[in-house]
Amino acid sequence: MRAFFRIRKLNVFIVLMLLLSSSLSAEVPLIWNRANNKIKITGKIETGGTDIFIIYSTKNQNAEISHQNGFFELELALEEPEIISLAFSSNQRIELFVRPGDAINITFDKHDFPGSLLIFGDRERENIMLAELTRIMEVTPFVNIELFGMEESAFIEKTEAMLAETEAALKKYAAHYGDDDILFTRYVGNYINYTLAHYRQVYPQRYRRSTGDKYYTPSERLNSLTEKIIIEEADLLNIPAYRNYLFSITEENALDLLTRDSALSSEVYSFFLARYQCIEKDFSNATIKDYLKYKVLRGHISTNGANGIEEFYQSFLNESVNEMYKNNLVNIIKELEPLTIDAPTPDFTYPDIDSFLHSLSAYKGKYIYIDVWATWCAPCLAELPHFEKLMDSYADHPEIIFMGVSIDENSSAWRKMVINKKMRGVQLLAEGGWNSKISMDYRIKGIPRYILIDKNGGILYLNAPRPSSEAAKKLLKGLLEME
Repeated sequence: MRAFFRIRKLNVFIVLMLLLSSSLSAEVPLIWNRANNKIKITGKIETGGTDIFIIYSTKNQNAEISHQNGFFELELALEEPEIISLAFSSNQRIELFVRPGDAINITFDKHDFPGSLLIFGDRERENIMLAELTRIMEVTPFVNIELFGMEESAFIEKTEAMLAETEAALKKYAAHYGDDDILFTRYVGNYINYTLAHYRQVYPQRYRRSTGDKYYTPSERLNSLTEKIIIEEADLLNIPAYRNYLFSITEENALDLLTRDSALSSEVYSFFLARYQCIEKDFSNATIKDYLKYKVLRGHISTNGANGIEEFYQSFLNESVNEMYKNNLVNIIKELEPLTIDAPTPDFTYPDIDSFLHSLSAYKGKYIYIDVWATWCAPCLAELPHFEKLMDSYADHPEIIFMGVSIDENSSAWRKMVINKKMRGVQLLAEGGWNSKISMDYRIKGIPRYILIDKNGGILYLNAPRPSSEAAKKLLKGLLEME
């Protein structure tokens, strides 16, 4: 039986009835050997000439998928059922419930999403339901700035409306199919609960970042909705929302620890150290601890290599029983070998607002603290006042250069902000956005990113502390004291 998902307004009943009556054929034949522990996902994205990226994410790994003119094919080893994510842009994401041996085909128009989304193959009805829930809860690949920029009362009302709508959708689904797939029912129930729990858990921090309101304090009502109840069930790691929730708990506990431990907060890699300590203290399930340590290590190593955390990295390689985790970390280290400490720094040349060109190599003989940012990046904008204050602190030290490199593709927006905010330091625009030379050479996949270059032109820190942190002040002070 073939089915499709094409939805512009919420009408789950109609969509589910189509599952019973549709006899459509998939555009791409699904020929697949099911006698294996792999899944196969094929698809076609109509882009209208616009470049896209495709990133898949599972419990064990995530990576970009190559594609030709929007056609893509993905084969993944899978030992047990899981919900996997496919991200296609900053606001387009599909999550699929899959079992070993499944073959699935998806198509959609990038400019009409999710209205044009079609799903064929195995687990059609489950994935139609999951796609509807994803739409209702506004699940996106990156931070949903609109959602977390809402005032608290509006945010609470929004999440409660999401819960009511998802419950209604599930009730209609159950009326047609019952619990014929108990595991899917369990997964999707936890998917809803932990998605909303994650939203409420991270709201205070993301609201402050997106609005710049550093004095915001959560109300008792929100606190009552975000009571931390950690249920350690390792099989739930197969659900992205559960993983996100556990990770947000770890981050919040780490931030709380840093406010109470001034010595730890002044360490260069303070956030990494605090998260690692909290994982050890707050979790008892070995599989969950292994996953969270891997995530924290992977996040650090992806931008720093093992610099400063060699002890933790080696300990993980010795103790973890998950070979995929260990292989992933080792491969990342190899990929970053050209960017290790004291390695020659990749040069770049970009214009300032007066169109004068500046090359990084021209500043050799000075320390260079680089801020890679963009006008559309809320966390970047929240750090700008701290960047200015840090610059003021070292105004009498010309041996430190403060440089901002925007990866905006809209040069007018960048120029306007630099002028209106009277931004100081060396302010440059990198042509090409995410495909710019600095983004590619320095493996930048998220911003803001801070890079510290030494006087000899070598990389001191590929991912230096943010200017708002005590660690950044301590780091720069330490460099001057070594003179």
